[in-house]
Amino acid sequence: MQEIATQLTELHPVYALIRDLPEEFRGDAGKVADVVVAQQFRTPSSLGPGNGMRCLRLALEAADPDRKCAQFILDGFGGWCASLAPNGRDAFFEEFPTLAPAAADLGEAGMKRVIDCTNRDPRRLACIAAYSMTTKEAVVAMAGLASVHSTADLQRFTAAFPAERMEENRDAERLPEALARVPEALPLACRLVEHDASAAYGTLKRLRGVERPPGYLEAFERIVETIGIQACGWCLDTLPGLFKKLGAVRAGAAVNQAVEVARRFGAEAGQAFLEGRIAAAKELLG
Repeated sequence: MQEIATQLTELHPVYALIRDLPEEFRGDAGKVADVVVAQQFRTPSSLGPGNGMRCLRLALEAADPDRKCAQFILDGFGGWCASLAPNGRDAFFEEFPTLAPAAADLGEAGMKRVIDCTNRDPRRLACIAAYSMTTKEAVVAMAGLASVHSTADLQRFTAAFPAERMEENRDAERLPEALARVPEALPLACRLVEHDASAAYGTLKRLRGVERPPGYLEAFERIVETIGIQACGWCLDTLPGLFKKLGAVRAGAAVNQAVEVARRFGAEAGQAFLEGRIAAAKELLG
């Protein structure tokens, strides 16, 4: 058998990469070699460790028939594996095949984010992979969000906006992309999508052009929590000016008062307070 292995390496360089693998990994490794030889892919310098062969095989199958994506995976897989921390390796091998069709769209920078997120907390990779069956744009967006947000915030978003909700309408489909353009608004987005995906998308889209002073997004979220999405227009049009006029402390106090009114007397009363239709509100809001 050793003689055959040597002859195969002379036939194609990919066989040199799998020749010395333990027997338990040879089945998957052979199928990877089949893909490289039959599809005439460029042979990478490394295919990664033996225990990653199943992951690589499944990833190549998932990427098919996108040759560019398959070659990107072949070229990068060994390096990605080498960059994985021990605590993230199992999660990566389990989840990466579902992300494989979007790998080329993620690019080197995106895959570095994926690896970094996995090393920081393997649960972040699961949040990215939760959208693997939707659109490549959504996967790329979630990879960006996972690199800057806590695991708890990511899990909260995936729970509030599961992948199947992207089928609701065009706005829902574009929601992850819109959020990726204002990533600091993730907690607010979690609150918005609990009400309506279209409202969440529209709000996030407008939010890009709104000045967002410190404390603004937190105030926006508290208002939506108690008053609802009916207050989004006021938060987008009036709340930034209130922060600028009164300062963060006084504006925050005014929002707290509106929230308390909503909790005690209902959302409509809270909205009336925000709009200055109550004398006490006019005085507080200046």
